[in-house]
Amino acid sequence: MKTKTILQVLPEDILAEDIYAGETLIIKKGTKITERLINRLKKRGIKELKVSLSDTHTMTKRKPTNDSLPFARKLTETSMEQKSEEELEKLFFHILGKIGYEYRYGKLLNKQETLLFLKQLFISIHKNYPITDTLAALYKWDSYAYIHSFDVFILGSLMAKKLAVTDIESCAAGYLFHDIGKIKTPRDILHKPAKLTGAEFKQIQQHTTDGERILHSLGYQQLDAFARSHHERLDGTGYPDGLYGEQLPLELRILSIVDVFSALTLKRAYKEELPAHEAIKLLLKDQQQFDWHVLYHFIDSLMIYPHDATVLLSNNEQAKISSVSKYYPTVPQVRLLKGGEQFSLPTNLSLTVQKILSFQPKTEEQLFSDFLNCLAAGDHEAVTSLYQTLADGLPYHRIFEKILHPAVVKVTQMAALNQISAIAFQQSEKIINALLDQIAEETEPYTNFNSTAIILYPEYGNARLHARLLAGYLHMEAVQVKMTTKPAGRFDPNKLFNDQHTDYLIILDFPDHCSAEFTQDQTARLTFSSFDESNTMLLWESLQKNNKVFIHIPMDVPFIQPN
Repeated sequence: MKTKTILQVLPEDILAEDIYAGETLIIKKGTKITERLINRLKKRGIKELKVSLSDTHTMTKRKPTNDSLPFARKLTETSMEQKSEEELEKLFFHILGKIGYEYRYGKLLNKQETLLFLKQLFISIHKNYPITDTLAALYKWDSYAYIHSFDVFILGSLMAKKLAVTDIESCAAGYLFHDIGKIKTPRDILHKPAKLTGAEFKQIQQHTTDGERILHSLGYQQLDAFARSHHERLDGTGYPDGLYGEQLPLELRILSIVDVFSALTLKRAYKEELPAHEAIKLLLKDQQQFDWHVLYHFIDSLMIYPHDATVLLSNNEQAKISSVSKYYPTVPQVRLLKGGEQFSLPTNLSLTVQKILSFQPKTEEQLFSDFLNCLAAGDHEAVTSLYQTLADGLPYHRIFEKILHPAVVKVTQMAALNQISAIAFQQSEKIINALLDQIAEETEPYTNFNSTAIILYPEYGNARLHARLLAGYLHMEAVQVKMTTKPAGRFDPNKLFNDQHTDYLIILDFPDHCSAEFTQDQTARLTFSSFDESNTMLLWESLQKNNKVFIHIPMDVPFIQPN
């Protein structure tokens, strides 16, 4: 049994004593702690808990630090070159204390000599590279960029040592300075909590060449490749130069991997961190972009493995990773390939994973199939997770085209064919609506609307959901949309258009439900079966020409009719 402060308690810790409010038992001994429970306990003013030692795994041991000064002052109150070794050591452990958790670093920092090596390397760089005040300036501009750079320095330096890179110090300095160009990137782009526009993405890409120029102007040409080329990829899909294969030296192959891992697993003010095993899964999914030899070494160094990886255990048996805890990823649950026995690896490390053997990532089609199945099952959490994977790297208009609209069409077909129940269909609608709400919330503060539209939709089936999809797409195009149900019976679209003082009127319905309501020359008619480029271009051409559009819900997509 161990006493932890409420700030030290982690989800999946096990409560070792009953908790009472006065004489009333509120939480029983043996309860597995969750994030929601931690928040409840904080609200009740509970400062510490007793948790079971048998189910509590230790964090990476770190040297205590002096937190009497705010981090920014400790970093910038004196010139980096003027700092003593003792001050630099305190700074090193202070930053490491913010990010060096076992659920991120796995077993990477378990040995004292590893910490000593990194500390001395950090101090040596600050003494031998009299430009480290530039890092302090980066911290003032964007503290995340500095923390990320330090994280990349830790991960990259250890991999460079493991893979016998010759000039470790120069390589480590390159890792520490790789993102220095972000000091030239506008803060509103660095801190934007939504997906970047095409123009913004081009602007943030410039941090690579900006960093190269900064290091070159300071006389450190041997480091400028780390700044310029850390977004290059082995298959040639990176930037700014599209380097590939042998054009990328080992130092940059290491950097490309640890840079992505760090960015995925560090928490930001507007983005939750990804669990380490999920970040590794994404790296493996895109392994054509990385040196698989370096990537597998990195994974084995962390001793963190993704779900479904085939691994070799320390007793020479092969197994599949069947389950991984976010906070204790180094002791996963495994299933033996021979015999099928499933069990959790022991916390005393008497049996461990020796190395990863293979990992077969799911294709986009398989992931989308899983997304649909979870949507039909009403599993909101799983849908959200799969959505994040599918949407990763996609601009918003592609999310509508590739994920949301096809999902709505498919679950509607499943409901019409009685493959899912009416309740399941309603649950899937709620989940899609929640995803649309999330997109609207992410983009609203950054959208300058330049026109308005009204979408009319019928009060049956899931026409409202199709209207929401269309409204969401138009929102991405800076059109402010009002949705309302279509008037009963006959109505004059021209009068409604003029009365509402809107730029565009869009009427959504089955083709045979409004043929008498207006003539062909009054309103354009479209069959809008997808959000691909040709359909959206046709929509815009029709809106610009007519201001009013009637959109057919395709007859080959069955809709649930009202009872």
